[in-house]
Amino acid sequence: AALINNRITKNINKNNKGGTPKMVLVYISMLFFISCAHAQPSLNIFEDGTNKYGFKNKSGQIVIPAKYEDAADFREGLAAVKQNGSWGFVDKSGKAITPFKYENTGDFNEGFAAVKLQNKWGFVNTEGKEIIPVKYEYVDDLNEGMAAVKMNNKWGFVSSAGKEVILIKYDGVNVFYKGIAPVKMGNLWGFVDKTGKEVIPVKYQSWLNPPENL
Repeated sequence: AALINNRITKNINKNNKGGTPKMVLVYISMLFFISCAHAQPSLNIFEDGTNKYGFKNKSGQIVIPAKYEDAADFREGLAAVKQNGSWGFVDKSGKAITPFKYENTGDFNEGFAAVKLQNKWGFVNTEGKEIIPVKYEYVDDLNEGMAAVKMNNKWGFVSSAGKEVILIKYDGVNVFYKGIAPVKMGNLWGFVDKTGKEVIPVKYQSWLNPPENL
């Protein structure tokens, strides 16, 4: 079965370190570990020999029959599955919590998952409601309650309430960590907080992750 997240195109500019910068902005970050912090799923995907997928528990018992064209691992109690050419989400009993209408999905993270419809992206919550409208060119997973979104080739951030709290005006961004996120305008970087205030001016030519022991 395909891993859904691998199919999401992410054009967020990360670690723009080309050339020799005159000024370097240091960003203390553990965000690479954040993305790897998923717990081992309690239900495992299996394939029945006819290219249909379902889920078994750790004892090997079938919990959700193999009736899907594709499936992804459970995250936060929900899994993306494909039926009749479209994606939706089911819970651990096999109950659908969204319609099977999406062209693509991401995994749940912080209570939200990215969904793609008519070539646009948004987010659903764990109740299957489209809280963040499906209208963006690209999106990234929520981190600290904020998601990077792209529209008209510019980036900004929306909150988990669906509000565009940071204007979609930047040429590149990275995820929030400890309340701030890198943003890029032209070739220069700075940082914004969750209100959109540029707490570190956008005037640096690069930002770096320092060694972990600092």
